Amino acid sequence: MTNHWYPVYQRGNPQLRIFLPNFWMKLIKPRDNQPANVVNFKVSMQMSKLDVKNYLEKMYKVPVSNVQTHIQMGKLFLLHHSSFHVNLCYVMLGNECVPL
Repeated sequence: MTNHWYPVYQRGNPQLRIFLPNFWMKLIKPRDNQPANVVNFKVSMQMSKLDVKNYLEKMYKVPVSNVQTHIQMGKLFLLHHSSFHVNLCYVMLGNECVPL
């Protein structure tokens, strides 16, 4: 997924390789009132529900109980040209984690 070139392995050299995915997540403000344990994200189109859940649990150690995704179509303009589609993600956090 990443486009990094690593030096050729030579005996005795340390392996300094860390896997970081090319995914991005953007926390957005909800349009309507929602419960305190629901958080909204815009995520990259390649991310699935399982990717979102694993990303939050493994990288940020946030307990996640449910993930819902929704692909929002981009705005149409001129003749069949549109802006990019957006993948919206609604995450329900676990019982022990409630944001303020």
